Amino acid sequence: MSDSDLLLQNVSDLTQYSGVAESAAPSNELGKDDFLQMLITQLRHQDPMDPMKDQDFIAQLAQFSSLEQMHNMNDNLSDNLTWNHLLSQTINNTMATSLIGKEIQATGNEAYLPEDGSTECHFRLGAYADTVSISVFDGSGAQVAKYEMNKLGEGDQVFEWDGRTINGERAQPGTYKFEISAVDSLGKDITVTPYKLGIVDGVQYVDGQAYLVVNGSQVSLGDVIAVGSGEEDG
Repeated sequence: MSDSDLLLQNVSDLTQYSGVAESAAPSNELGKDDFLQMLITQLRHQDPMDPMKDQDFIAQLAQFSSLEQMHNMNDNLSDNLTWNHLLSQTINNTMATSLIGKEIQATGNEAYLPEDGSTECHFRLGAYADTVSISVFDGSGAQVAKYEMNKLGEGDQVFEWDGRTINGERAQPGTYKFEISAVDSLGKDITVTPYKLGIVDGVQYVDGQAYLVVNGSQVSLGDVIAVGSGEEDG
């Protein structure tokens, strides 16, 4: 048996060992099986008067080995990402339960109106405001109430909505959105940052994700910007 035939036989054995079939469906990506199939084809159609040299064959096998290692690394990376996601989800779910009873501050401009009573909208003013305008919208985006507050100082402020609509009727219980704007005595806009503030009453799980229950509303852990001691510590 010639050297070329021996090389071809060795590669064919490798192909059978790897489970490569010549009739495999074509792919848009060049994988390790495709690379090995190309090497076999190259050996079959080489010039008998100028066969592939041993060093060339070894170099191509080295390329095949590198390609296989890269493929395995990609599979391992995908597995690691999956495990990291599950680990992160587990940590978040565990952390969420530890916040029950704590007062948290979170980004957002929504608040839940119960069937009876009022709800609060918290916001921070970047400077002294001569006039603060507050509009309340329901889940469909319709404006249900509008209020105005005057002469508020810089810093944290709170607006308590009694649940009354523009028509003086009691609004239905549910989640409402607050839009707040403020101007100084010269009519210049002032920065307003709305946020949620309340005690964590419990935890709800939606599609494997933990959400804090604060004043009847769901708050994502990613929206939490501060954690206080809560009522339990006075």
